[in-house]
Amino acid sequence: MSKHIQSYSPLFMLRGFLIVILGLIAIFTPQFVINSLMVFLSCVLLLVGVSMIVMGLRGGFEDNFLKVLEGAVYMVFGLLILLNTQASADVIVTLLAALFVVGGLVQIFASILIRQVIQNEFLGILNGIITILLGILIWADFTMGSFGIVRLIGLFLLIMGIISIWQSMKIRTYKY
Repeated sequence: MSKHIQSYSPLFMLRGFLIVILGLIAIFTPQFVINSLMVFLSCVLLLVGVSMIVMGLRGGFEDNFLKVLEGAVYMVFGLLILLNTQASADVIVTLLAALFVVGGLVQIFASILIRQVIQNEFLGILNGIITILLGILIWADFTMGSFGIVRLIGLFLLIMGIISIWQSMKIRTYKY
């Protein structure tokens, strides 16, 4: 099992570098991050809505009324997000806070499970604690406004990326 985990060391390293890059982008260009995410999300919702409506109308409107209705709902939410990017960002950031808390708990649990296989499992536990802390700080509205929250997320991503890189180096050099 140790060799199996060791074989993933380059992926952990890549993940760490990507997280560091995302963290730096969030720290230095929060407006770009918010606008990009909101535009991307609204485009996805609009495309899904259009495709649901087209699929619904192809099969006959009476038979696929719910599919057409679902497509219309996707399109409405896509337009709302596109027209109200700041309010939408605030809602999504709150949802991210919940995701960070749950993700941090999973990281801690997974690190405890593999502690007999690898050394320095505390890095995974530390990463999980930091992730939970980020979620709690967002919920507590530690920073004012979504720019501050995006920068805070960027800072935590930077720390998490560095920990992930460090973890990958420890996994790669582990002697079993």
